[in-house]
Amino acid sequence: MSEDSSEEEGRLVQPLRRITRRTALSQPITFQELAPGEERRLRREARERVAARRIRDAAASSAAVMATGASTSKTSSLSSSPGEGQGGSGVVSQFDGLQVSQQSPFTPEDLEIRQAEELQDELQRQFDEAAAVRLGSRVQELGRLEGLDEAALDPVVGVLRSALLSVAEAQNVQQELLNELVAG
Repeated sequence: MSEDSSEEEGRLVQPLRRITRRTALSQPITFQELAPGEERRLRREARERVAARRIRDAAASSAAVMATGASTSKTSSLSSSPGEGQGGSGVVSQFDGLQVSQQSPFTPEDLEIRQAEELQDELQRQFDEAAAVRLGSRVQELGRLEGLDEAALDPVVGVLRSALLSVAEAQNVQQELLNELVAG
């Protein structure tokens, strides 16, 4: 009985001991099942913690700069020029040649968003170019179709030509209506 109780105590005390590679292999691996939306919540909370830590670090850095600036301003004069510190939307301080710039750092998510926006812009540009090329070739084809002499064509080809031209006209009307709806 005493052996069972000491074994049970050992299992209870084990989490307090340092886990080594050998003991880690003998412990079971557990997973937590996340409900829908939980992963986003966990990532958002992690981003919020990182943002809060950055704000605290920035405040501490600012306080250190102010303390350094206060001690140097006693011994020397404060100088700043209006053209200095361009390139960021941060606070720029200059004390005796020491320049500190606090720019807002980009998080990995901000970089991903920026890359996605750039990719979207590039894809939109390529789409617009392809649409312009396709529209140009369509206009050329319709021009050649309209330029055919109906009297010289076979009757079946003449009917096909008329049908294609009427479909093209209907598509033009539909496109104009869509453009008006989108614009208005």
